Amino acid sequence: MDSEVLIDQKVLKTVLENREQNNIVPLEDLVNIEDLILTIDGLQAKLAHYENLKRKRIQPISDAIEDVNSRIDYMKKVILATLVDQGERNVNFPGIGKVIKKKTPIKWVVNDDEKMMQDLANAGEYEKVIKEELKKTIIKKELNKILSDWEKSGHIPDYVDKQGGAEGVSITFEKTVLKEEQPIASPFIADDMDGIDI
Repeated sequence: MDSEVLIDQKVLKTVLENREQNNIVPLEDLVNIEDLILTIDGLQAKLAHYENLKRKRIQPISDAIEDVNSRIDYMKKVILATLVDQGERNVNFPGIGKVIKKKTPIKWVVNDDEKMMQDLANAGEYEKVIKEELKKTIIKKELNKILSDWEKSGHIPDYVDKQGGAEGVSITFEKTVLKEEQPIASPFIADDMDGIDI
């Protein structure tokens, strides 16, 4: 990144303060998302560095990875709140990246495999979903389709929970930002953040 490109420290300080209070507050302007994208890019580079060090120093690195993932998740929530607040589905920042609002895929959690197998057999769906080797295993992809169909007809067993389907964001970084250009200084990346915990 060009050394003349600066991250708006006021925006990041506000985001940091809101994170301390666990408040997801939309940014004032869509253009401020660019600052968070650049910060997330730097945090992801730091995360990759931690993951490489993890083999030697497992616990401190695991804690640092968890912290960086928490920061990234928080910033994505702020970006999503800003997109919703501004009534936008996607925003493109040429030379930096693109943000798209999307729904996460639905995931079904079966709490009782035996009951599920019996219900599938009763519904004539057993062969589509169950593969028998040494042990019976449910093919999750096929089961998700069947459970989605069952949900439409109102017949979800009480031992099955539904997860996911929430809105999230997808951030696509320009290749030049990730590979060729130098990282930007950011208070989210620095180790000493003038007494502000993130």
